[in-house]
Amino acid sequence: EPVFDRKLIVSLVILLLIVTYSLFSSYKLNTDGVYTICQVDHFEAADSGVSLYINVFYQAKKYRRVADSFCGNCNGKYFFVKIIRDQPEGVVIFSDKHPVPDCILNDSIPEQGWESIPSCK
Repeated sequence: EPVFDRKLIVSLVILLLIVTYSLFSSYKLNTDGVYTICQVDHFEAADSGVSLYINVFYQAKKYRRVADSFCGNCNGKYFFVKIIRDQPEGVVIFSDKHPVPDCILNDSIPEQGWESIPSCK
């Protein structure tokens, strides 16, 4: 009889992979992350959690993403998000605390995004 249960070992390996991926993504956001603009498409709340559907604009493309963030009454509004420069379809950090002012919306988004959240001139 084995000392360790096979299901337990598999579960621990999967958990370790998830934690490693999460830490790596966080590291990449800190080292290679840039700010860009997203528009909230719609928000859904469910018993299992929340889903915020956003369109991220980066390098003249639009990426449809889902963020695990609450944002009531945000449909159609624009916010700054942080993405990984070479993986715009990947991890995204959304915060409704950073709406995009009109002066920024009226300009074009820099091809490589912003290193920090821009302000009006």
